[in-house]
Amino acid sequence: ARWHPDLVLLDMMLPDLDGVEVARRLRATGDTVPVVLCSGNLDAARERGLEPGLVQGTLQKPFDAGQLLRAIDDARGG
Repeated sequence: ARWHPDLVLLDMMLPDLDGVEVARRLRATGDTVPVVLCSGNLDAARERGLEPGLVQGTLQKPFDAGQLLRAIDDARGG
């Protein structure tokens, strides 16, 4: 609760929870930190299933540094 990052980069596939569920739990606490979701398996159906405002960006793996920096900038409103 004391840690306030500027942005959260989440992988879709995590050991215990997927990145979408982590983002949902984060939002449930009222946190508005920008979230970028990344995965090697981002498909259009899964992206459409994300509720509005849950994540501020997505990245398809593999991605390069330029793509990551653009996603971060976009997610932070840049």
